[in-house]
Amino acid sequence: VGAMKGISGPKKDEIINRQLCHFFRADIGLGMAVAAGLGVNVEQAMPKQHTKVETEVALN
Repeated sequence: VGAMKGISGPKKDEIINRQLCHFFRADIGLGMAVAAGLGVNVEQAMPKQHTKVETEVALN
């Protein structure tokens, strides 16, 4: 989390969201912990095309 807090520039949100996506794919708990540490609202940051069904498939 500390290294990601140093991200700056015009694409900061895009970079952080992309990295969070990788963490979530590796482990949901890890993704949630990193997002919380960065103060990212996961519901707000999640792309609109992600649906409940896609999320459930990813969890299984």
